[in-house]
Amino acid sequence: MENENQNKNTDITRQMRGIISKYPIASKVGIVLAAIVVILAVIWFMAARSLPGSALYPLKTDFFETLDSSVQLSNEARADQHVHLLANRFNELKMLVAREEISSKAIEDLQTQVERNTQGVYEALNAEGESSLQSQNALRILEDLVGLTSAMEVIGESDARFGEFGEFMEDARREATNTYGDRVDRFVEREMPDVIYEFIKTQLTRVSRELENDTLPAEVIDDAEVYINRVAPAMSEGDLPRAINAIAEALRFIRIESLGANTIAQSLRPDVSSEPVDENASTTPQESATTTVGSSTVEDVPAADSFQFVQ
Repeated sequence: MENENQNKNTDITRQMRGIISKYPIASKVGIVLAAIVVILAVIWFMAARSLPGSALYPLKTDFFETLDSSVQLSNEARADQHVHLLANRFNELKMLVAREEISSKAIEDLQTQVERNTQGVYEALNAEGESSLQSQNALRILEDLVGLTSAMEVIGESDARFGEFGEFMEDARREATNTYGDRVDRFVEREMPDVIYEFIKTQLTRVSRELENDTLPAEVIDDAEVYINRVAPAMSEGDLPRAINAIAEALRFIRIESLGANTIAQSLRPDVSSEPVDENASTTPQESATTTVGSSTVEDVPAADSFQFVQ
């Protein structure tokens, strides 16, 4: 039996040698192609994990990411893809901080790609239609854009090593916020009251669910509550854009915290625990939060037929 197996193996070996001897060029080409595939796979693997400032980073962003974006079948999908890439930029920023690799070249690369991704979102959304679903999806995409740019702004302004990156991200966040506001105005102008009501109700439900997170710091909850408490008064006055924007601002503060931007920024800032604290300073961006989210719960939102639109 053993001799029989050996004879079979010998026959197979002879057949392979015969094939190779008949097709020497084909065998060499196959080996070369296999080597090229392996090399490309290694380059792709290394490029995919490269960070701003590294030699392979342009290959990652200018080739692989551009290729991914080009295969998206709709403008909405392309906008989503650019938001996803911006989330990658945020993760890269976190990695630069963790590895202490903050350099002028890294920040320059990061700014270039943030600009490309944010503008990619705007271009894709501007090419979209104006159906109700598309309008609401556009608002969702822009909410993500505002949250990510805000989180990067918080980190960029926390350390002098970032140079002008903090100001750059502040401008990016303002542009995203203004674009969101413009979209809200168009949404309110074009939609029926029932559609707007359901959207606001859904947004308030999102905030309520987020605020149930026990890990949120008290100051973040306070910041969110300031804006949530503006919703019911705005709606009673018929100012629906102001109501929607207030909810978006509450979600922005929550998103900054959930992304870990506040923790990272705090770790980068110099220790100021020995400095005197102004007890009269506001704990929120614009005013002190002394009321609760309960004043603007879903149940308190006026019925759709009570909306009075502000001309």
